[in-house]
Amino acid sequence: MSTTSTNTSSVAHSTSLKRARSMNTPQAPTIDGDLLLDVFSHRAIRYIGADMNDDFGDVDRVAFLGKRVLEMVVARALFDKRPMLSASELTIQTDECLSESNLDSWVTMYGFRERVRASPDIRESLKEPSETRLLFHSYIGAVYIQRGLDEVQSWIGKLVDPTYESNDSKRSRYQDPPDPIPPADTPPPLPSPAPSTTVFLPMFNQTCTQRRIVVDWVANSTGPPHAPAWNVQCLVGGLIKGTGHGRSKQLAKEEAAREAYIAMGWASPGF
Repeated sequence: MSTTSTNTSSVAHSTSLKRARSMNTPQAPTIDGDLLLDVFSHRAIRYIGADMNDDFGDVDRVAFLGKRVLEMVVARALFDKRPMLSASELTIQTDECLSESNLDSWVTMYGFRERVRASPDIRESLKEPSETRLLFHSYIGAVYIQRGLDEVQSWIGKLVDPTYESNDSKRSRYQDPPDPIPPADTPPPLPSPAPSTTVFLPMFNQTCTQRRIVVDWVANSTGPPHAPAWNVQCLVGGLIKGTGHGRSKQLAKEEAAREAYIAMGWASPGF
């Protein structure tokens, strides 16, 4: 791709980001509990030497996690854009989304700084890039911990691309509709008949054992190893009493046993 084309794409994406900010802002997922308190408490007012939280540790750990999650969900949202972006365009636009100026605009847009508990003399420092990154990354990490990756992906995806559609939305559009509920007066369906597979073989073997009849089975297969066709003969006293065919040796043997069981006159009348 030429430099001119890449720069044009970057400018277009920057314009679309600004346009997205002026449109309806996607609602940020909520967080609660100790995570909420830690994310919106400046480190200067935190108790020095306090024990780490049993669930997430401290806000620095949460911000570390949030930074990695943010990088991934931004890259994924841009990767899913159509028409597809080239690798160089993905790099440029990802860097732009993760830039200090863009993170600052997101923090300002959501009013995150106003929610931070801090003494008046340090509130101005909340606008510093390092504080901005810590605040946004820790919020991302908190959402990921409490609500999962899909929630972060859906939120940030819409910030990056207003036309972004989350996987949950795609699934809801394409999944099959639920089966209709039958009327209340509809009688319950009749139970399905029991399958006849592997029924005659044990009965045939048991009867032969009880009557001291010697049975021989001759089996062979044709076709490829991954899809053989089996042929089985059931011999009683050296005479063929049944033959069976099937996709497996067991099915073919069952069919041969069924024929032999009937041929020996052991089946009940009306079978």
